[in-house]
Amino acid sequence: MKKDLIQAVYELDEDLVLELVQEKIAIGENSLSIVNQIQQGISLISDAYDSGEYFIADLIMAGIIFESVIGILDFSDPCDVSLPEKLQVKVIAATVKGDIHDIGKNLSKTYFLSRGVEIEDLGVDIPPQEIVKQVAQYNKVLLFLSGLVSESYDSMKETINLLETSGLRDRVHVVICGAVDKDVCRFTRADNWVNDLVSGYDIFKKILTGN
Repeated sequence: MKKDLIQAVYELDEDLVLELVQEKIAIGENSLSIVNQIQQGISLISDAYDSGEYFIADLIMAGIIFESVIGILDFSDPCDVSLPEKLQVKVIAATVKGDIHDIGKNLSKTYFLSRGVEIEDLGVDIPPQEIVKQVAQYNKVLLFLSGLVSESYDSMKETINLLETSGLRDRVHVVICGAVDKDVCRFTRADNWVNDLVSGYDIFKKILTGN
């Protein structure tokens, strides 16, 4: 069944995706497992976009399907009681310049909020200067830079370079997410890379505890 859902997402078959998701909910499959399958399908769409097989309209359609799925999933776990009452880390997320998708970013925001953590969402296609301007307002920041297309890698790197030249790099832990891997992380000089929201939340907790 997992393969069917991934393929349905890749084929942008919204009706079939929602049907399969409802079936998985009915048998008690975990929401994060379902989301992981959706992300795998979207990753295939991203690859198809880079190869010229899919186009911007297809990325937009993937986003619409994703939002439809999120609307029927349950992320209502109790807030994370292990967190301090007043957080000392500001969490900021942005889809970088040159990329208009907000799929992974919106999912991360939903997941963090379900645990009592608010993310400042800067939006999509955000230039480095605007991201750095927001970071400068806080003493300690966890910054998620999101991108699904390969053109976004240069924007991620430019943003991190601007943080360095602005004297802000030491106060920011930068995590790149989306269609990224360890090579993209090395290229951009980010601190971490993630493909799933749980890993992003784990990084957040480690920063809070100083581990």
